[in-house]
Amino acid sequence: MVNRNHIRKVLKEETNLNLLHKYFLKKWESQVSSGQTPKIGYEDTRRKGLSKFLDSIDEWYRDFVGGHKKAYELFLDEIKDLVITSEDISKSGIKVYDDDTFEVEIYKIYSTYDDYFGFGEDTFQYSFRIIDGTFNTQYGIQSLDDIVDGDRDTFWDVISYISGLVDEYLKELQYEFGVDYMYFEGEYRF
Repeated sequence: MVNRNHIRKVLKEETNLNLLHKYFLKKWESQVSSGQTPKIGYEDTRRKGLSKFLDSIDEWYRDFVGGHKKAYELFLDEIKDLVITSEDISKSGIKVYDDDTFEVEIYKIYSTYDDYFGFGEDTFQYSFRIIDGTFNTQYGIQSLDDIVDGDRDTFWDVISYISGLVDEYLKELQYEFGVDYMYFEGEYRF
């Protein structure tokens, strides 16, 4: 026998889910009418305590933009030729060393939609280059030029550090588009 309280609870949850769905649809429609690319707003969603609805929100987003492939294309459009600064990374909640300032450009993307959905590839591969920067190294604060011309170990330490930060930044950014790669792998290019 079904309990009345259980029925009320189910109906309330369904009503809340419908209200949440309407909220996100209005948000995305507003973004589009303002000429912006619609984004989920994961950080805000988490802050509002809506994490348990993320799977539904991802699905609503993909339906809103026209499916998985379109969501993936929006993510690619967002990061193609993207210039990321140390400030951008810090604002996203990723720890950047205090004395480090830099600009990084994503300039080549190797992964495709077919890799992701067709073959279950779980690593997003891309190339990046460091446009400019200063870094606190074992030799003190050094410019990118000093690091490139200097000690090879320090150079590769900085490249590894930047690659890790950019991987983490892109991993967080993908969630704004309902995309969910397990790993990100950046390749440094001069």
